[in-house]
Formats: sequence, C-alpha cells, structure tokens
Amino acid sequence: HPDVLISPTLVSEAVKCPRLSVLQSRLGSTGLSAKSAVIGTLRHDLFERCLQERDVSRRSAVLFIRQIIRDRAETLLGCGITKQSEAFAEVMKTVPQIQKFHATYTSWSTNDKIDSSESDGNRVPKAVL
Repeated sequence: HPDVLISPTLVSEAVKCPRLSVLQSRLGSTGLSAKSAVIGTLRHDLFERCLQERDVSRRSAVLFIRQIIRDRAETLLGCGITKQSEAFAEVMKTVPQIQKFHATYTSWSTNDKIDSSESDGNRVPKAVL
C-alpha cells in the first residue's frame, strides 16, 4: 500500500518472520525481551516472594524459583531460554544476595539457621539446610 510508511527494521524482520513483523506493526511490540531483562525480572520476582513469605532459606528459594519459572515460561521462551535449568541457575545466583539483604535490613527471623560463609571475599549469609 503506497500510503503506508514502513520502517527498514520492519522490512528486515518480515524477511525472517512475516508474523513477527505483523505483530510488531499492529501491537507496537513483539513482547519479546532481552535475556538479561527477563532474568532480572525473575530475580525480582524471587526477591519479592521471599520478602512476602518472610522466608529466605535456600530450600524455600528453590520452591519459589520453580514456581516463578512455571509462571513465566512464555516470557522465557520469548527471550530464547528453552531450558528450565538455565533459568534456574541464573536466578539461584541471587539467593545469597537476598539472604544478605535480609540479614542487613530486616528485623524478622527465619526458621532456618543463617550461617556466614566467605563468597568472593565478602561475608554472605548462607542458609544451612
């Protein structure tokens, strides 16, 4: 249609996937995100869940992460993460930081013992299972 201005980006995307270009032109976005942004969202979800449940134990974090991955499966696929184990490992890296935040900034305690251990030269609380 000669009255419609099409961007070069949209044309190049149409070559790869015509459906993607139609979605982007109609919706303004494909809904797909960068891997780092999606992992960041999952980490934020874990942090929020740990604080809501008042539980920063490693055991609970594992359960929370599994649920978060199930809830965000479509988003993970959209950014190219097809293995749950990859997402799990990336989000699990946040657990020591959440535990350190808890030890530093909250007054509530967990049922699990918190044991300090060295991690990259910094003292980081680690849940003992």
